[in-house]
Amino acid sequence: MAAEQVLTLASAEPPNLDPHLVSNYTEIIPVMMLFDALVEVSKGQEFLPLTAAAWDVSADGTVYTFHIRPEAKWSDGSALTANDFDYSYKRLLDPATGSAVPFFAYDIVNGMEINTGANTDVNSLGVKAVDEGTFEITLKAPAAYILHVLALYSFPPVPQKAIEAHGEEWVEPPNMLSNGPFRLEKWEHDVEFVLARNENYWGEPAKLDQITFHVLTDSVPAYENDEVDVSLSVGSADIDQIQSDATLSKEIQRWTQSLTNFLVFDNSNTDSPISKPEIHQALYLATDRDTLTKNVLKGLYEPAPLLLPPGMPGRNEAGIPTGGVDHAKELLAGAGFPDGKDFPEITLNFAQGPIADLVVQVLQQMWKDNLNVNLKLNSMEVQAYRAWFASLADATVKFDMYFTGNGSDYNDPQNWHNLIWQSDQGDFYHMRWVNAEFDTLVKQAVFEQDPTKRIGLYEQADLLLMQDMPAMPLYYGANNRLVKPYVRDLEWMLITTDRFLHKVWIAEH
Repeated sequence: MAAEQVLTLASAEPPNLDPHLVSNYTEIIPVMMLFDALVEVSKGQEFLPLTAAAWDVSADGTVYTFHIRPEAKWSDGSALTANDFDYSYKRLLDPATGSAVPFFAYDIVNGMEINTGANTDVNSLGVKAVDEGTFEITLKAPAAYILHVLALYSFPPVPQKAIEAHGEEWVEPPNMLSNGPFRLEKWEHDVEFVLARNENYWGEPAKLDQITFHVLTDSVPAYENDEVDVSLSVGSADIDQIQSDATLSKEIQRWTQSLTNFLVFDNSNTDSPISKPEIHQALYLATDRDTLTKNVLKGLYEPAPLLLPPGMPGRNEAGIPTGGVDHAKELLAGAGFPDGKDFPEITLNFAQGPIADLVVQVLQQMWKDNLNVNLKLNSMEVQAYRAWFASLADATVKFDMYFTGNGSDYNDPQNWHNLIWQSDQGDFYHMRWVNAEFDTLVKQAVFEQDPTKRIGLYEQADLLLMQDMPAMPLYYGANNRLVKPYVRDLEWMLITTDRFLHKVWIAEH
């Protein structure tokens, strides 16, 4: 090992490092190193003790009792107790907090009611510090996936004393207290942030002394100049240069992600043919995903025939549409538009970006060539796109489609089928899709205790999802990064419950 165990990564600027406010990978990666939840999930999908040394489950599957490690501490050396989890879970669901993903905790008694304001007594949440070493969670009903949820980035304890003393500034050094393998050493906004080994961590110490995240927009030159050990994810614009370089071509590493990039349709927009499932199917079959991923995206990503990513339970390959362009033309004709005649111009909204710009232009050309369908591209700067997306909460705001993606928070189909597609779960992506049979199946699956029957229900639902296709899959996600050969044991996140940087070490070089 090198004498100096320092890893330098390229990164974007994290909008926040408060576990209750984070929602994207830029924030989640450092948060998962700064904070430990009750449990963690192994690569083999086993539930392992983390801040909780052990746990018990009631016979009916609704009460989880966690036994907090007596050696658990905050980064300042003060004791961490069940009271910290009690405070944190209540803060997560308190609407005043403005949590990014509070719905993950809606399985807890009164979780949804408190978060939506229907119940104003946050102390009625189904959590309790029985004593300093015992934390109890009561669920509305059995939930086979709940330990996956409790391993997420939103469920570690947060430090009440720091939050009450510093307000929103508690996430700034030296105010922050954390309980994970690292602590926040420095944060010079828009320049860099630094994590240092937490010497008061209860568990095996991190191998790295320090992780420095340099905030960069183009990291390949910085990597070539040895300013960073690991680049940002490499896009198709850089891949030709990298593959033609004798050194760089040997240093690019790829990690698949449990993530699907797709188009979302407005399934309620009956003024547009885009609301019809047969049109969704036609556009799907007129899209050559192999050409898109291999030629346009330079092989950095894999084609997505299904909405659920590979490896996700409940994914049903029997639902992959077949027939090709000829069948796409038949579907279009059956919907009243033979050879695309009288098909109105449709609009695809998207946030500007090097990959998005390429993808939408390819779709525009493919649909014109194969179906004689005219696609208008509406490119927006990121902030404008976010504002437009927020406006879709108003159901009267209609659209044809937009380009987005979704990554797995945990390896259970409930994370996709229920939280995204179930019509009464909040409709995060504003698809405005309702299929009563689908809803019945996925609601039944949530409460099914037999694992085989449960996954079978999700597989049935997956067929219905691909028949209606409220969103159209394009390609699966991957992280393609340049990594110096002396960086060892680096494995990127597949899903957001993965913790990985504490295992990395630097070899002699």
